[in-house]
Amino acid sequence: PFRRDVGERHQRLLDRLRERIVKAERELTAGRDYSYSAAAHFTLRYDGTLDQDLVAQLTDFLEDRFRDLTQTYRHSPSQSITVLLYPQRAFHDVTQVGSEIAGLYDGKIRVPMGGLKKLDPEAKRVLTHELTHAIVASKTRGNCPRWLHEGLAQSAEPRTLKRSDVIVLKRTVRADSAATWPDQAFTYPAALSFTRFLEERRGFDLLVVLLGRLGDGETPDAAFSALYSATFAELAANWAESLQTEPGP
Repeated sequence: PFRRDVGERHQRLLDRLRERIVKAERELTAGRDYSYSAAAHFTLRYDGTLDQDLVAQLTDFLEDRFRDLTQTYRHSPSQSITVLLYPQRAFHDVTQVGSEIAGLYDGKIRVPMGGLKKLDPEAKRVLTHELTHAIVASKTRGNCPRWLHEGLAQSAEPRTLKRSDVIVLKRTVRADSAATWPDQAFTYPAALSFTRFLEERRGFDLLVVLLGRLGDGETPDAAFSALYSATFAELAANWAESLQTEPGP
């Protein structure tokens, strides 16, 4: 059994390495003729047909949000953040994500610009969402649960829960079933709802402290126990109970 486990782990590492190589090849092919622009905290690469006024708007917006978010999270990444701006099809060719995905952070911010001519509210939300991922990933050194990552990124947009989201959560999330909690049954509404529950319980600043402890290598459960005097399981169960008494938006 030991040898089989080692062999399986080795195969998974090889598979991940192979996936990264293939993705890098797709990125190289898609971006071979891309233009390059550098700002104080960002390196932008983009299709050369993208309007230069739009590139300037994007750069200014990213720098403004960088200043705001690094103050909010009390952390500034030590290296420049790479932002790749793709035509719609090239984005999906490179990332291999579904058409419903509007942006991606995987160590680089990747956003499909489509035929965008000016920085509209939706583009600002997507860029803010992915930039939040970049800052949270840096602060926690990659040690952040997906639900918390997505909850914070949605809050930063800012996004609110729809009435239909609340109805589904009330129907599907149960205090006595860990399988319905956001770490096991991840959905974006659940991630946002639970993150907001924690913020309302003890304030946003404590979530920032939590991220710092995760960045120091603590497990989520140890960090929650130290800061909230409750385990993740206890907090998730309390959140699930609160959903039943929460009025719809």
